[in-house]
Amino acid sequence: MQSVETAVEREHQGGVMVLRMRGEFDLGTAGVLETGLFGGLAQAADDGVLLVIADLDGIGFLGSVALTAFTRAHEQARNQGIDLVFVVGSSNVAGRALQVSRLDRILAIAESVEHAMVTGPRNPE
Repeated sequence: MQSVETAVEREHQGGVMVLRMRGEFDLGTAGVLETGLFGGLAQAADDGVLLVIADLDGIGFLGSVALTAFTRAHEQARNQGIDLVFVVGSSNVAGRALQVSRLDRILAIAESVEHAMVTGPRNPE
């Protein structure tokens, strides 16, 4: 089995920032997640972007460190006036982790990047 590089890639799509995450996020890759996620939020704030979409569809593993980072990012985005939407897509890993941790009750969740863009900003808290 070929290993997938763990990364967070940023791209702009029509005034929206999309953070595409792939790989396995655990204690060993926490720095990659922190840099990508919080760096993306900082860039979004600097650029005046009001919607950031975190695409989790390429994730193979989510440890508790990632779930904690998602919660912190949600709070930071809200404090900056940015709406942060997490896309689970076909990733049973991400969807299940958010459901079991009950973060799906706190975080804004969408099934696809396109759906998140169409429905727009809507943080539940």
